[in-house]
Amino acid sequence: MMWEIVIGIVGFALVILIIYLIPTVIQLKGTLAQFESLAKKTEEQVDPLVERFEDIADNLEEITSSVSGQLHLVDDVAYQIRDIVSSVNDMTQRIKEPVDSISGGKHTGVLKAALIGFSVLREYLQMKNRRSG
Repeated sequence: MMWEIVIGIVGFALVILIIYLIPTVIQLKGTLAQFESLAKKTEEQVDPLVERFEDIADNLEEITSSVSGQLHLVDDVAYQIRDIVSSVNDMTQRIKEPVDSISGGKHTGVLKAALIGFSVLREYLQMKNRRSG
């Protein structure tokens, strides 16, 4: 008889526990449904953003490549300008020497200056032909 009372008390306790758990389970079910709805909305909003960010990343990559190519062109132009300035400096120095000797009153300096001028002109034209050819 004592076992029957214990079993009855345990059974009654289980019924009370189940009665209290039913609203909790129902509320948990509603919370999970709301969470699922929120997750779905978030996914729908995030997917277009991810695609947009991928497009932006692709555009930045193209811009970076373009700028890099432009910098190489500017670098090449700078080297060409440096070469031209160097050639002009060399020609100026070669012309300056005979002009300085002419100012000393020597007639042979004039002839020498003319020859050096023609020599410089010839070298310049040869250099120009090598660059264009």
